[in-house]
Amino acid sequence: MNQKIDIIDCGYWFNAIRNLPDIEKAKALDAFWHSQLTSKYWIIDILNSYIKKPSSIYVFGGWIGVLPSLLFQASTFPITHITNIDIDPWCDDISKTICTPYLNKFSSITMDMANFDYNIIPNIVINTSCEHISQNTYDNWFSKIPNKTIIVLQSNNYFDCDQHIRCSNSLTNFKQMHHVNQRTIYEGVKKCEFYDRYMCIWMKH
Repeated sequence: MNQKIDIIDCGYWFNAIRNLPDIEKAKALDAFWHSQLTSKYWIIDILNSYIKKPSSIYVFGGWIGVLPSLLFQASTFPITHITNIDIDPWCDDISKTICTPYLNKFSSITMDMANFDYNIIPNIVINTSCEHISQNTYDNWFSKIPNKTIIVLQSNNYFDCDQHIRCSNSLTNFKQMHHVNQRTIYEGVKKCEFYDRYMCIWMKH
């Protein structure tokens, strides 16, 4: 995992944080923990191995837009558009600042993912916030994903975090909770400092 961050993009990241009220700076800085960035590059490395065609991407629970920014910088396959969806309204402006160089193919939506309806069929759907949502919310969200879409999911076993309401205790448990197709494109576990991170990638049928 030998990715580099473009210095211009890095400047926009710091601009986004610098412009926040002090009370929100700490929340934004949480997106830049080593484990957070490593988990995001893990997605990109695996997608780069399997995806070759131009792709539209929906990132759910996309927070402040760091993953879209990294996808634009490091993906070896062409990206036609990334839509960042998060329930928290404060993420909208900061994600647009972080993704400033790519605003011609980036958009941000404030919405509960369970209520999202697709007006076009995406190539790839990513959700790295599975531990933050209830099973009912997940099931409603999952049921609306169009068939023939590549799904990328991440979660963890970090039960000690108060914001984590639905962790998994193993990769097998993660797959069961998330209705993962048995014919996965990729599945794996990454050891982080305080927890294990789980990831599965497959096509919905």
